Amino acid sequence: MPHLTEQIRRKRKGKVGKVWLVDETFVKVHGQWCYLYRGIDEDSNLVDVRLSKTRDMAGTKAFFAQAIGLHKDAPEKVATDGLASYLQAIGEELGKEVEHEVRPCTDNPVEQSHRRIKHRYDPTLGFGEFDAAQRFCRAVDEVGNSEATKSDGRIRLSE
Repeated sequence: MPHLTEQIRRKRKGKVGKVWLVDETFVKVHGQWCYLYRGIDEDSNLVDVRLSKTRDMAGTKAFFAQAIGLHKDAPEKVATDGLASYLQAIGEELGKEVEHEVRPCTDNPVEQSHRRIKHRYDPTLGFGEFDAAQRFCRAVDEVGNSEATKSDGRIRLSE
């Protein structure tokens, strides 16, 4: 699955909109809560996914650094739930000219997009290993948001 995930990731490189909607959710890994940072664009296309052991400046900056490493161009605006570390991390990793908008959970579609992970994660009652959890979360989002799977759910990468 990691090979498939990387193929899909390469195909969508740089193909995101100018407004990113970012949020984090909790997942349990080896009995400890970890934080899954996820971002989508205004059309619900996946920006990126990163599992972090911390919900702090380091975790937030790592997510944005990874996302900008994949897409190269910073968005014009990032909408978040207002977690304190977002404003500084956006400025340092994406640039001071990127607008930060705080949206309530009910107005941020990324909140609803966590369902794909939660539906697969909840029955397992957590993950046993951090790296396996990271691979699983990335694979679920990459495959689920892939253009190759949007029409009928089947994966086709030969385009």
